[in-house]
Amino acid sequence: LFRNGIPYDPTLALNCNWDLDQCAECAMKLFTSDNPPEVIFAGSDTLASVILSVMHKMGLNCPKDVGLFGFNNISMSSLTAPPLSTINVPTKNIGAMAVQRLMELISNRDSQIMNIQFPTQIILRESLLRVNQN
Repeated sequence: LFRNGIPYDPTLALNCNWDLDQCAECAMKLFTSDNPPEVIFAGSDTLASVILSVMHKMGLNCPKDVGLFGFNNISMSSLTAPPLSTINVPTKNIGAMAVQRLMELISNRDSQIMNIQFPTQIILRESLLRVNQN
């Protein structure tokens, strides 16, 4: 937002506490507000699928009326209507590393706190309109 000169609006940042019913309520609140968003970034692809369902029930078209972006690239993300743009996170690699580190800590072989970074990848699908960059 900052890089593009878009002011942060806290009324557009809603917390559904990872609850699907609360997510649906938050989506309805956003869509019926005086300042509805052009794009929603959901905390997970599961939450994004709930938002897609609310959009469908309200007669909104994704991405023409509202774009949608998820996070974690679960297998169903490519099967939603429209297919969901998302961020691919290597969850299996993260889990394997977490187990490895836990085993090292338990066996006292290594007690160093580590900052381990994993590559992520933006997956652009049909839930976002393409914007021409000049």
